Amino acid sequence: MWYWELEVGFEFCFLSDHLVSAAVIILCWKHFRPSRLSFLGSRNWMIFLLCWYCAVQGIVVNGLVPSAISSIERRFKLSTSTMGRIVQFYDFGYVLFCIPVSYFGGRHSKPAVLGAGLALMAFGSMLFSTPHMLADSYSANQDNKSFGQCSIKTPWDISEAEASAWTASCEAEKQNQPGTFRFVFLFCLAHFLHGIGATPLFTIGVSYIDENVGKALSSLFVGIFYSFAVFGPAAGFLTAGTFLTYHTDFWHLPAEQISRVSGDETDPSWVGAWWLGFVLASLVAMVAVIPIACLPKVLPESLKWHRNRLVETSQASRRRTPECCGLAGTNKTAALYRDAPSQEDSTLLLTSITTRGRGPLWYKLWLDVRHIPIAIYRILTNAPFMLITLAMAIDSMFWIFTKNFCYTFLQAFSIEVRVFPFRFGLEIMSFSGLVVTGASSFMSKYLERQFNVPPSNSSFFIGCVMVPMAGVGCMISGFIVQYFRLNCVTTLKLAVGLLFFSLILTPMYLIYCPHDPLVGVETTYPDRDGQISVGNYSDVEPSLKSACNSHCLCSEAEFRPVCAEFVDGRQLSYYSPCYAGCLEPYSPMQKVYSNCSCVVETPRLQVRQVKKGLCESKCKGLFGFLVIFAPLSLCTFAVGVPIISVI
Repeated sequence: MWYWELEVGFEFCFLSDHLVSAAVIILCWKHFRPSRLSFLGSRNWMIFLLCWYCAVQGIVVNGLVPSAISSIERRFKLSTSTMGRIVQFYDFGYVLFCIPVSYFGGRHSKPAVLGAGLALMAFGSMLFSTPHMLADSYSANQDNKSFGQCSIKTPWDISEAEASAWTASCEAEKQNQPGTFRFVFLFCLAHFLHGIGATPLFTIGVSYIDENVGKALSSLFVGIFYSFAVFGPAAGFLTAGTFLTYHTDFWHLPAEQISRVSGDETDPSWVGAWWLGFVLASLVAMVAVIPIACLPKVLPESLKWHRNRLVETSQASRRRTPECCGLAGTNKTAALYRDAPSQEDSTLLLTSITTRGRGPLWYKLWLDVRHIPIAIYRILTNAPFMLITLAMAIDSMFWIFTKNFCYTFLQAFSIEVRVFPFRFGLEIMSFSGLVVTGASSFMSKYLERQFNVPPSNSSFFIGCVMVPMAGVGCMISGFIVQYFRLNCVTTLKLAVGLLFFSLILTPMYLIYCPHDPLVGVETTYPDRDGQISVGNYSDVEPSLKSACNSHCLCSEAEFRPVCAEFVDGRQLSYYSPCYAGCLEPYSPMQKVYSNCSCVVETPRLQVRQVKKGLCESKCKGLFGFLVIFAPLSLCTFAVGVPIISVI
């Protein structure tokens, strides 16, 4: 039984005349204090709720958004630069509100600020899915197109040049239509709210854990907390990989129409249900908003630890304000407890500490902001902290440039992927920022381009390999720091060793799978014997136009690749069914094209089928890449907990 007085919610509750149990604590707000929520006043529930918050942030920002990039571009006809600006709005929201939230939120009710941040995260996730609800049906728009099928020329048809120009102008009009700006604005606003909602999580949330578990358990609890920061993306990638296998209009269109329009996810025009994950994440986030906001400012289990800190400070003849213990300044007293307190200790602990008094609103605001210059000066003059922060900032600045270059490069060479200079550059410059900042956002797209993996499979691979290993790395490093009681210097040596080991593994980016040649772009059309010649080793320049498709009215603006599979295992990719000379309509039931004049069939070279999409790679390099990428993720993410422990 303990005597205690503690500010909870927005007022001080004077309970020194009452005996209260260690498991009971008054929670929530001034007029809303349900006793049924008293079980939340424990360390286990605190870390559970904060890990829930952390997982939601990882699911949305580092899981769902990266997986939806390709689908959103295709669905709303957005350019690469526009999509890059949308992604950057998360950083804008985080940077703009980081200092105000961490300073003012830390001086007041931290649980209330954390609850508000999670609510903004939930609202932003729901807002991110609204463009799908507001836009016209994607399948209805696609249904009016020829899908690249060969149309027989007639004397009164327009020329090929006019047809290509007309198709290109239609695509340009769709990109510049007024509705596109409306959707871009919603995406930017939603991701901006994601950044604001994540601000209290990694600023106030970490300090809230540290204040309520003590120095001995801080590394372990922070390691558990940050492990969910990477387990969240795992759930996000796996969820996105599942939802992307469903068509974006599956909920209101029959499967027959979807199959006729887009076929399956191997079709470049396929758009999966990218929006469904954001709706689900929003609902999951809203469940934990009220429980997090109802957490106490200081847990009953941690009051004894705070009391010991005050005793040590008092013996050293130094004054400690309630802000140091996570309490807001007030003109009342803060009394801390322990088991069966003696009269002398009680007198010491119940000593009044005068803090700021009451006054006008402007005066209270002045009392809050007047310490900001002093706090900034102390931070800037803290050499170890500034060196660690500078190292992390340089690392992030490098990857901001590298990831934008990566994204633009892969988009520009989506047909003919020439990536050796890019892989060599990554092998030289790659460091922890490659995995921490960039891989979670663009590794899914990297697998699509380098190994010709469908979007749903690439998200699945990332969710199964990178993110779980990263979470295990955070937990292991936190356990090592806590179990061996590492000091500051030894902890920094551990971080440097992990980074050096991850640097050794970066040559994995030299692994890639060569893609099958694209007929008419990289190779010539097959001759009568089925032989082709690569443009670089032939006197004949590859061209999309050929004698085999001269009877078709084709447009270069319609890139709808098809794959011709032969019985002997050989594969050829064509620019579109039209340039492959396919006259028969696409069969949704059999999912093949037929009667393709440019797909040469000889007694030795028999055609198995001609299907939608680029040819699937049969290369085994993806397995080796993922095997090396797993320990790289573990070591790189394991650095985070030691660095935070040092700070």
